[in-house]
Amino acid sequence: MALLAGNLIAIPGGAIVSLALCQVLFVDFYEEFATHSKRRSEVKAEQLELDAATKTKGPQREQSGQVGDVPMSDSNDLKKPSEDPDEADRLVFPIGFLGVILICDLAFSFLGGFVCTRIAGFARNNHVMLLALFLALWKFQQLLGTVENQVPPLLLTIEMVLVPMASVIGSTFVAEQDAPAEDDDPSDGAQE
Repeated sequence: MALLAGNLIAIPGGAIVSLALCQVLFVDFYEEFATHSKRRSEVKAEQLELDAATKTKGPQREQSGQVGDVPMSDSNDLKKPSEDPDEADRLVFPIGFLGVILICDLAFSFLGGFVCTRIAGFARNNHVMLLALFLALWKFQQLLGTVENQVPPLLLTIEMVLVPMASVIGSTFVAEQDAPAEDDDPSDGAQE
């Protein structure tokens, strides 16, 4: 339960708040980002269709025995659009935009670590270490690109280190708050 609560706070919470803040603070860039994302997904869809078309034409050509069904220039032209979007159509993120994403992810990871250890009660270190591992794997997955994103790799690399650390630091605040309360109780009992 503690890990679930920590992950729900850190991952969707940070993402939703950072997107909302970026929409409010960087209206022009966010519109450009949204159109860029749509354009990129359309290009990928076209690329998949072209790849599927070339794969279906290849076996038909071999079966028919005619090599000239699809000219070589057409197959080279089909691959050119797939190379252009990744190389030429790069989106430049403003520093403030990246800063908002970083601060939101760190704040919500800190809060996630705090809530995770508060709920866990016992075995706090185990819970927060698992939470930190989940957060690091989440950022690593984004860095590899298995999650469809366009966030710069440098930011994801920085977050891959800082986000788990923020959750661990958040968990230490729970331990620091509980330690004086435990020390005060035995001393009060000894005085009575």
